Parts: sequence; C-alpha cells; structure tokens
Amino acid sequence: ALSDPSAQGEIIQVFQRDAFELAAGMPVTFTDPTDGHSVKRELPTVHAVVSNLPFVRFEDAAKINPLITACRDRLASVLGDDLALDSKSDLYAHLVLQLASLVQPSGFLGVIVSNSWLGTDWGERFRAALQVYFRFVRVVISGRGRWFAVADVVTTILVLQRKSDGDGSASGKIDFVTTEDRIEAWDATTDTVSE
Repeated sequence: ALSDPSAQGEIIQVFQRDAFELAAGMPVTFTDPTDGHSVKRELPTVHAVVSNLPFVRFEDAAKINPLITACRDRLASVLGDDLALDSKSDLYAHLVLQLASLVQPSGFLGVIVSNSWLGTDWGERFRAALQVYFRFVRVVISGRGRWFAVADVVTTILVLQRKSDGDGSASGKIDFVTTEDRIEAWDATTDTVSE
C-alpha cells in the first residue's frame, strides 16, 4: 500500500536490524512477492545515510542497548586509546561511528544529534574520532531554542563526507550555520541562517 504501483512484483528491500549489527556485506533476507521465496542479498555500502538518531544519555545507554559495549570495544581497538569513546559518551556518538563503515568513500552522512558533543570532554574525542573517517561539511545549530518541542535536548545537524581510503586530511571548508528563526517560522522565502 505504501509503494509505487510501478514497483508491483519487485522485492521491497526494507528490513529491520539494530544499527550496531549492521556491516557492509552482511546477508539480508527479503521476500519475493511473486512466489514468497526468500531472497538473500548483501548489505552494500551506500552513498548517503540520513538519520534523526535517538538521544540516549550515557547513563542509560547500556541499559537501552547492550550492544553499545561491544561497539565501544571494537572502536577502541580500531581507533586506539587516544580516540576511543568512553562510557560517558552518549549513544548517538557510537552510532555515528558505527555508520561510517556503511558509507562509501566520498559519500555523506547527515544526522540530527544532541548538542552535547559541543561542550564535553568526550565530545573532543568524538570530534577527533569523526575526523578519522569523515570531513566535516556542515554543522547547523539553533540560535532560537529547540527545534523539536517534544525533545528535552537542543539538537544539531552534522553533515559529514566520508574520506577516501588513505586520505588522512581533515582540511577543507566547514560551514558553521546558526538558524536565526524558530523552526516553526521557516518557509521557502525566509533567510533563516547566518554563517
């Protein structure tokens, strides 16, 4: 009911899995609608990932998602002690670094996250760890309060570009954007940002 009629008979490639379990090349099973048989495909790397990641404070992260501990250990073995995220890092920080493996070189990751990484010790490590995998393209923050009335946190938008293999450079222009109007007032004709 949610698909385009021209896709009738096509395999709908939608699945549900914990983000900490995702890895490029992992098998994913879908159902062929024409005869109901299972079709296995490998999860590819993608050009872009966009998400409004959940905000779970570090105090609750292991209780909400026990897989965070294994992710933290794996990241520590890859990044080393200087860049490893610690147990005071919020859940979304681990998720962003987990998603890096799914993004193709020169591909993009756009995420909405809490602004908690901007003023914390773990946030410094998070920024440094991000620069192992990504170039910062844009950081968007609100200059007029929370974007989402139901959220208890002030959010930021991160737009990151995956580095190519062997590209250790973190250089390049970063757009730091502050919105000047409340999100409810945004429309196509309003200039709402300052850089």
